[in-house]
Order: sequence, then structure tokens, then C-alpha cells
Amino acid sequence: MQPLYRIILKKAWDITRKHKFLWFFGIFALWLGNGGEMQIFFRTLYAVEDLSFSKIPEFINQIFLLDIIKNSTSINSILIWIAFVLIEIILAVFVAWLITISQVSIIKSTDTVSKGKTALFGEQFKESQKHFFPVLGFNIISELLISLLVFLLIIPLLLVIAMGGLKFKFLVGVIVFVVFLPIAIIISFVMRYAINFVTIRGERFSSALSKAWILFKTNWLISLEMAFALLIINTIIGIFTIYITMIIIGPFFSSDLLSTFTTTDGMLKVVIFRLLPLAILYIFVGAGIAVYQIVAWTLLFNELVESKRYSKLVRIIASLSSYTKTKNQIFKSSDLEKLPKEDKILMKRRTGRPKSKIVKKVKKS
Repeated sequence: MQPLYRIILKKAWDITRKHKFLWFFGIFALWLGNGGEMQIFFRTLYAVEDLSFSKIPEFINQIFLLDIIKNSTSINSILIWIAFVLIEIILAVFVAWLITISQVSIIKSTDTVSKGKTALFGEQFKESQKHFFPVLGFNIISELLISLLVFLLIIPLLLVIAMGGLKFKFLVGVIVFVVFLPIAIIISFVMRYAINFVTIRGERFSSALSKAWILFKTNWLISLEMAFALLIINTIIGIFTIYITMIIIGPFFSSDLLSTFTTTDGMLKVVIFRLLPLAILYIFVGAGIAVYQIVAWTLLFNELVESKRYSKLVRIIASLSSYTKTKNQIFKSSDLEKLPKEDKILMKRRTGRPKSKIVKKVKKS
């Protein structure tokens, strides 16, 4: 069985490194979240940690904007608020368009490059607009379903805490993770594969969703192993980024903070020589990770669709199973006699050589 992840991850790095225009798309695609499936885990963790029954009214006010309407004293203030909301919606739609187009461009460019063709920035950007609405729909459905799961599972948890106090918070929190995480991760994987079916294979929305479910159901272990491999890479890069961050801002914290911020010159130096390089570093690293992950998942998708592949765990078990077969083992000393024996062959003497020379040759099994 051939290795899978090592080849995919290495090829993903080569594509990310050689095609720099993908990093432009990565700047916007990073807003999809580089944490992947583990981001779902941490989102649930923070939600459970911040649970408080008193936050329910606050949550309802934020959803229905009751505070803004209640504090409005005139029609003009309400109209201004409506205009402000409309501007926010327009900006949100524009940002969603940029993020979706960038995601699709990286996927299509990866597929093009993996087939030995040349991927051009303008061509990929133009082609990606054809798949905007289906991919946006899958992203929205994924977020809505996961958010709905959080809402449906946390509301009962809030009620339990309100009735029984915080002593049941840990137990119910564990139940939430056991119930929520598998469903949320399945949704994430299925939507990821559905986007690839629409973008690469040209499938329709419903057909892509159906085939994505079948693909995940057949290769769920490979999907989990791939997510774990990318998590390890993200962790290593995160540690490296933290180290670089401490190098950049370390001298700043060791200096006199009061004297630094009391002067305009000091604040300007901090912004130019500390905060600006740090922001550029974060954008650069985030864009690279976003491109690398999308490329890796696209390559994995092509491998799973085009041929039957086996997970690392299955390959390890298969190799151990082959090793533990009776014919491949020696249990006692008498079994040594069953091994191929060495045969002695007399070589023909050449002039100036000794009369005979004995060499050993193993019989062909």
C-alpha cells in the first residue's frame, strides 16, 4: 500500500510555495477559519465555559436588537439605524463574495496544477465566479447547522444549570461534547467534499451533497487522520509564530510602558517597528496556512474520488497482520531447517587463480 498523507502534504507544500498568486486568495480565504474541525471543538468549549442562565435575555436582545429600538426616541434615529444596518449588510455580502471566490479559486487552481496544466490568476478568478452561489450556499448551510446544534444543545444545558446549579455543568458539558462534536465534524467534512464536487466535478447542488455524504461515509477514517495531520502542522506553525511574536514585542514589554505611550514619537515607533511587522507576519502566515490546507484537502479529494485509498491505521494493521502470519514467523529452532539452504558451487578456475574458489549462492525460493 502506497503512502497517502506524506505524498499529499508534500505536494500541497510544493503547490503553495511555487504558486505565489494563491497567497492573495489566501488572505481572504483565511477568514473561513484555519482551525478546521478543531475550530468547532474550541467554539463549543468556549460556549460551554461561558454558560450563564442570566445571559439568555442578553442573547435575545442582541438577536432582535431590542435595546436599539427601545432607546430610539425619534423616527430619524431609527432611519439612521436602518441605513447603518443596510451598509453593514452590503459590506458583509461583498466580504462573503471575496472569501467564497478566493476559496473556489484555490480549489480550481490546485486541480489544474495537479493535472500538469498552468493555472493563471485571471483565468481562475473568472472561472470561480461560476460556482459562487453553490459554494456560498454550502458554507452558509454548514455555519447555520453547526450554530443550530450549539443553540439546541446549550439551551438545555443552561436550563439544567439554572435548576441544579453549577455542580452539573461539567457532566452536562461532557455530554454536549459527546453528542455535538461528531455531528458537527461530520457536517464540516460533508460540506467540504460537496464544495469540491461542485467546483471540480461540476455536480449540481443536491447531487454534490449526496455524493459528498457517500464519499465521507466510505473514507471517514482517512478524513479524520488528514484533519489530525493538519492540526499537528498548525500547532507547529502556531508555536513558531508565538516565538517570533515574543522576539518582536519582547523588548517593548521590557521597556518603560508609561514613557513609551506618553510621547507621540514613542507610540509611532511602537506602531511602525512592532505592531505593523506583527500584523504583516500574521497575515502572511494565515494566508499561507489557508492556501496549504485548501490545497491539501483538494488533493485528498482527487485521490479519494479517482482511486481506492486506505487510511494509515488500516495500513498499519494490514502490515502487522502480514507480519504475524505463521509462514512469516519462526517459533522454534527446528523451523530454521525449513529455511532456504546455501549451496556450494565450484567456480571454473582461471589462469593465475587458485585451483578452486568456493562461493555461496542462495537457492531461489
